Amino acid sequence: MVEALTAFGLHLGIGFQLVDDALDYVARQERLGKPVASDFREGKITYPILHVMAVASEADRAALVELAGRQAIDEAGVAHLRELVERYAAVPATMRLVDGSLERARACLAPLPDSPPRETLLRLADFVRERDW
Repeated sequence: MVEALTAFGLHLGIGFQLVDDALDYVARQERLGKPVASDFREGKITYPILHVMAVASEADRAALVELAGRQAIDEAGVAHLRELVERYAAVPATMRLVDGSLERARACLAPLPDSPPRETLLRLADFVRERDW
């Protein structure tokens, strides 16, 4: 049971972080509680950016590298970054990874008996997927 719950926590945590990475590009700042693209501004390369780098045209990859190399990114730079993330469907790609992580998390609970605690953990996985902050 400890192994099952440990694995559940790992996959749930990965899903949670991936949702956070996606929200960095699509959530409203007042709801998210931090500036849009704050991870990128801080030099953190998260999955949405990795996805863009993997599928973008050479010109768009070069633009992304140039943005990443700036000391500070102004609002025009953030708008260009968000446009690249949207053009290459980086958020839906990230959410597909979220779905896989959360499905693995749910599967880890299979050995647990049906119970209110198990149902709560399953609802927690649903919350992670649906959160918007």
